[in-house]
Amino acid sequence: TKPQPASDAPVTLFFGALNRQEEYQPILPALHRIIDAHRDRLRIIVVHDQQFFDAMPTTHKQFSKWAPYDQYLKLLEQSDIALLPLLPGRFNSMKSDIKFLECSSRGVAVLASPTVYAQSVRDGETGLIYHDDREFEDKLTQLVRDGSLRRRLAKNAHQYVAQQRMLSQDRKSTRLNS
Repeated sequence: TKPQPASDAPVTLFFGALNRQEEYQPILPALHRIIDAHRDRLRIIVVHDQQFFDAMPTTHKQFSKWAPYDQYLKLLEQSDIALLPLLPGRFNSMKSDIKFLECSSRGVAVLASPTVYAQSVRDGETGLIYHDDREFEDKLTQLVRDGSLRRRLAKNAHQYVAQQRMLSQDRKSTRLNS
């Protein structure tokens, strides 16, 4: 579990993806409004996506072009909220929820689209799901303002993954390893 930050500590948003311009375009205007409203309170960490980084209207941002997996997880761990946008579509529907699992392992609250993530993120319990840009803006604003909500969601997600998503709990993998 992460230590509880000071109430005036900046809130760090995380976005780590490759070739997702299409995915985040619908939420970009809302994200800009949130950054403008909370300018000195927000930091942004971006991994891989230079265009997303360049589109963030703040100087409180950090970019890592490429990171080995352990460094990627360390950057994720420095964050409070991860943005997980995926548009509906055949290709995206075949993706896994690995980013939710990674966030859960590092104590990071997620704000995710329903594509892929609605199957594992329980809205309001283990993360937040948004269905449109207006809901994205409302829920991200709530996460930025409410540290106890962020911590509760992250803790619940961590417990969910530990109790229900560990490979060691899968009967098939247990049989294969015996």
